[in-house]
Amino acid sequence: MRKATAIKALFISFALSVSSLANAGLITLNELQQQTEAGQLFNFGFGGSAIPLSDGTSGSLTIHARGDYDTNTTTEFLVWDINGLGIGGSAGPVLGGTTILVNNFNDVEWTQTFSIDGTSMLAITAAFEQVSVALNGNQGAGVGVGFQSDEFVEVSFSYNAVSQAVPEPSALAILALGLIGFGARRFTKK
Repeated sequence: MRKATAIKALFISFALSVSSLANAGLITLNELQQQTEAGQLFNFGFGGSAIPLSDGTSGSLTIHARGDYDTNTTTEFLVWDINGLGIGGSAGPVLGGTTILVNNFNDVEWTQTFSIDGTSMLAITAAFEQVSVALNGNQGAGVGVGFQSDEFVEVSFSYNAVSQAVPEPSALAILALGLIGFGARRFTKK
């Protein structure tokens, strides 16, 4: 009975010594892919293992692209969707909130940022081990491919991750020494 009490005391002291909180803070996942054909389907997959859980505040998705876009029409755009959840929309050089960085014939570079509400952020990060963003060009317009070799689509996904308790090294050392001591004591009593 004393052995069980001693083990409990060891684990309680370990739990109490887990005192530092590591705030994962802002997480930014980023990937760039070359565009090689009109109406190309892009799949961006972030976080090959489990990604940190959102803290429930809003996040953002930024699309940055360069290619043969027409800045005089709204018919050339990319359609985006996160994890197939229906969290998405349209992005393009002349859609609202877009910044055009380069505007030459057959060579337009632009960026657009979308806000994602906290509830959606929780759904995205809780249900999936990774975040996938599908982007598809407006098929009818032959979007994005001109005669430049530097045509691309880049996606950045940013959010605040929840803080998680992280044991201090001294707490781990105490637990390890305690377990070694209990093991050694068990072998010496036989």
